[in-house]
Amino acid sequence: MVKSFFDPSWPDLGLLGVYGRWMGVNWVWSEWLTIYHAIYSITIPILMIELLFPSYRHSNYLGNKGLASFIGLIAFVVIFGYIYLTPYRLTIVELLSCFVAIAGLVLLAKRIKLRRFGGLGRRANTRLLWLLGTISGFSYFIFIFHILPSTGIPVPLTMAIGLGYTGLIMGLILRASRNGLSESNGLGLASGFLSLLFSLDFILEMSKSGVKDYTGEIAVAIAFIAFLLMLSRKVRRRELGNTTVDR
Repeated sequence: MVKSFFDPSWPDLGLLGVYGRWMGVNWVWSEWLTIYHAIYSITIPILMIELLFPSYRHSNYLGNKGLASFIGLIAFVVIFGYIYLTPYRLTIVELLSCFVAIAGLVLLAKRIKLRRFGGLGRRANTRLLWLLGTISGFSYFIFIFHILPSTGIPVPLTMAIGLGYTGLIMGLILRASRNGLSESNGLGLASGFLSLLFSLDFILEMSKSGVKDYTGEIAVAIAFIAFLLMLSRKVRRRELGNTTVDR
């Protein structure tokens, strides 16, 4: 399921199947896709679960049987995707390099000390974090992901700009949340990042490009925006209740 890192004919690559390809690896695509999924496919879904079910924040979501079932399900998806998505087949070196990278990232994650999330006390400005997430999502998608590769600048410089810009965004988020993140702060930041996807939902369905059928994208966007508003009210009530009890 990491075939797009190596397959030059992967359908979503476009220019990045050529630009940034070296020694059989789509380097620029791999870097940017990793950053994207770290935010949108991992961090934000976990955040949503913690906001919906705060009692599970410091506990395992699944028991041993549930974990085994999901491992089996994920294994099936990976095998299915590897065999049927594209005819490209990874070499042993490519597979081993991915396993080594995964193991290294897991070990690194275990050593990182995260700032506390939730609780009371002075926190960041939620609107500022929403604005920061919105600007970051749109600028990364438009400038880093689309404009930068078309300029033809050297690939290492493109990758350095991508990593540097990501570091700048993370630095701004950490600075804005130096006193800690409340639940509302976290939801505001995530909603800012998600505004990019909501906008794309409207653009894709209204564009009627004919390449793919995007019917229903707007309905999904509206439904999820409504969910975020509901969750925001729930979080504010919880924070207000905690403040009252604390007093």
